[in-house]
Amino acid sequence: MYFRTGDILRRDSDGYFYFADRVGDTFRWKSENVSTAEVSEVLSVYPDCIEVNIYGVQIPGHDGRAGMAAIVAKNSMDWNKFAEFALKNLPRYSVPIFIRKVPEVEITGTFKQRKVELVKEGMDPSTIKDELLWLDGHLYKPFGADEYQRVVSGKAKL
Repeated sequence: MYFRTGDILRRDSDGYFYFADRVGDTFRWKSENVSTAEVSEVLSVYPDCIEVNIYGVQIPGHDGRAGMAAIVAKNSMDWNKFAEFALKNLPRYSVPIFIRKVPEVEITGTFKQRKVELVKEGMDPSTIKDELLWLDGHLYKPFGADEYQRVVSGKAKL
């Protein structure tokens, strides 16, 4: 008997099942299911956010997908106050760890936000032309090659 959960599982040679990924517009992080629509809805009300696109990205050496937000923001955006707002209004596991500052959010022919390409590009600053930030403690700080190495080596607390 099976029950549809929206989870993708893998089965090992002994017949045991293991979580692999999520199907749909959610992702799994810290053993929690995160709804991209719910996170986007909360963050979009922040005064300096013009548009927010939430998705999950894989981090080498970590299970699940970490939250990332592609955000079109006003020039007046205070990222520290935005971090405070996110931490106050969302469960910790659903607060985006990574921010990608984008000039616009691309949409599909059916007016949905494009996510597939963003998910594929991940969070590696050497392959992304947009400015990146990450939640280091309780503040969003610039995310570059050194920070990337800290994250993928497991030395950064996520």
